[in-house]
Amino acid sequence: MSKDKQALSSFKLVYTPLFVNTLAKLQYFLSANYSEELALNTLNEIEQKIREVLHPNPFLGAVIPELQEIGICSYRKFIIDKHNVLFYKLEDKSLIILAIMDMRQNINDVLYDALIAY
Repeated sequence: MSKDKQALSSFKLVYTPLFVNTLAKLQYFLSANYSEELALNTLNEIEQKIREVLHPNPFLGAVIPELQEIGICSYRKFIIDKHNVLFYKLEDKSLIILAIMDMRQNINDVLYDALIAY
């Protein structure tokens, strides 16, 4: 393994309570609007992409442009598939998974529910 690969894979993977909350909301959304099978397959795909693609390559996700414009470059988004986007940040050698959402969900509802949880 090259030094670059070792350095990238040395990030600690951290799941936040907000991520767990938004993941549960995503599972409910998919089960209610599509099927339980789709929900479970999607959750498995999310977990696989985090562990096999993003964790070894934490700089793969794009910096969120709206935040970059005001000088905040640690927050990133990673496209899981055509519907799902993961939000995370890099901090002190940690890959901190913040939230997940399906782009078919109402972002205001997801954010409101997430804020109520805290």
